[in-house]
Amino acid sequence: MMTLLRMLFVALALLVPGMALAHVSAAAPSGHLLAGLLHPWTGVDHLLGLMTLGALIRFAGGAAGRSLLAMAMAGLATGMLAGIGGLLLPANETLLALSLLASGLILLLVADRPRRGLGLLLMACSALHGYVHAVESSGSGFLAGFVISSVTLIGLGLVVAEISMTPRRMPARVLGAGTVLVALGGLLHL
Repeated sequence: MMTLLRMLFVALALLVPGMALAHVSAAAPSGHLLAGLLHPWTGVDHLLGLMTLGALIRFAGGAAGRSLLAMAMAGLATGMLAGIGGLLLPANETLLALSLLASGLILLLVADRPRRGLGLLLMACSALHGYVHAVESSGSGFLAGFVISSVTLIGLGLVVAEISMTPRRMPARVLGAGTVLVALGGLLHL
C-alpha cells in the first residue's frame, strides 16, 4: 500500500509542475487591495503553504504556537521591508519552492514532534515570501490585501490541525503531502 501511495505522489508531482506559480489575477490591477486579497487564494502553493504554517502553529500549541506565529509574521514583515528597500536575492522561485518543500515535509513527517529551530525556519520562509511579494507588487494596497488573506489561510490551517487532533493526524498529513507535491512540481517546472 505504501509503495502505491509513493508512486501516486511521484505521478502527481510530475503532473502538476505549474501549480507552485501563483499570479495576480487580471481582474485586479497589481497594486490594488483586491489583487492582494486574491493572490494567496489563486495559487495552490499559497493555499497549502499558509495552511501548513497554520497547522504547524497549532501542533506546537500554547506559548510555542504563539511564538511560531509571531516569528512567522515578523519574518513576513521583515521580508516585505527588505523587498521594498531594494534588496536583491537570486533564484527567488527556487528558494520559494524549497521553503514550501521544507514546511510540507515537516508537517508530513514530524508534525506531532515540533523540533527546535522550527521557528527560525518558518521565519526565514515567511521572510522570503514577504520579500518576493514586496518586490513583485506595485503598491501598499496589494501588500495589505496579501497579509489579510495570508492570515486567513493560516487560520484555516489551524482548523485543519484541530480536526487532525487524532493519533494518526491524517488530515494534517494529507495537507503536508499535498504541500510537498506542489513544491516538487514547482521545482520540476523551474
